[in-house]
Amino acid sequence: MDCLVLNIYHELIDFLKSESFAGKSIFDSVLEKEKEDPERAFLWVRNKLQSEKFIKYFTQKVKKHFQGETEKKVYLILYGFGSSFPYLRASELLKKTEQLIKDFKVIVFYPGSYSDAKYSLFGILDDDNMYRANNLNRQLGELAK
Repeated sequence: MDCLVLNIYHELIDFLKSESFAGKSIFDSVLEKEKEDPERAFLWVRNKLQSEKFIKYFTQKVKKHFQGETEKKVYLILYGFGSSFPYLRASELLKKTEQLIKDFKVIVFYPGSYSDAKYSLFGILDDDNMYRANNLNRQLGELAK
């Protein structure tokens, strides 16, 4: 078995630190911008994280880890979506990386509730129709019976 465990919040920060703008990292620029105009800083971060560049950054990291893996069961374990909200939602990332994740299992630790085949972030925001998602706690409970 081969697992890659990623805190998505840390991945977002690492990405922002790896990108530069006006001679400094976007991360540092955002910290400065937040002092003047928090709403504009928020929109800047959100746009960066929903860009193809971030998806490519994330995809390359995952591909590099699982490169050439054919004999083991592979799992991508993601957590930190509560910390990354409202910049990035789990459903957004999974939709944009669907081609990447088709070859292995993805386990997302999600800070919310599950009811009637729907997920709700923090019990407040409904999911974005993750039709293939399953409640792992429920499945483990059924296996234990």
